[in-house]
Amino acid sequence: MADEGDHVISPEDDELYRRVLDEIYKRIEHARTHLPSAHMRPEIESCALQIRIAIELIVMGSLVTNRDAIESIDLALSSKKSASEAAKIARAANPDYWPKATTPYKAPGQLTIDLRPVEGALSEESWEREWGKLSAFLHARNPFKEHLSLSDARELVDRVTRELILLMNHHVVHLADRDGMLVGQIGPDGVSVTHFGLLAPASQAG
Repeated sequence: MADEGDHVISPEDDELYRRVLDEIYKRIEHARTHLPSAHMRPEIESCALQIRIAIELIVMGSLVTNRDAIESIDLALSSKKSASEAAKIARAANPDYWPKATTPYKAPGQLTIDLRPVEGALSEESWEREWGKLSAFLHARNPFKEHLSLSDARELVDRVTRELILLMNHHVVHLADRDGMLVGQIGPDGVSVTHFGLLAPASQAG
């Protein structure tokens, strides 16, 4: 039987997730800073690739405490090119694998801070579709098939980038096999992670 302490979020867990956030931050920053000046297909493709990888990192992020799930998802995304299979694996390992975009809010006269949901962020329901669009855009062009124009491709990458920024700026996530939650933030100066544990019921305390 696993020890109860095995389910407590540790400083090591914080650091593992912080590393994932740092990688996501770098990918998003590349697209955010380079896309406005991208005028050629390879330049836009470079930004699209970074955003696609950022999405993959988000899918795997909450599973840093479950190596088997991480490796299965990596195989699904890199070998089988199947986002639906990756989502199925992630959901089985952690039903709350997808982070929730939040914003801190403190009402006048209130001592505590509430975390309110943010609209417009990339959602669990839409990431597979957007990942697929980005992936299709990165393949070699078949001259007999219609392709996105450069303006449409730039708009796609820009929209998904903005949705990712909304999601990752301030979010809560539950790690696989852990109690409590993490609050992750990506800002102009980098990333930060804070965790909150769950208090045991009074009948179990002591």
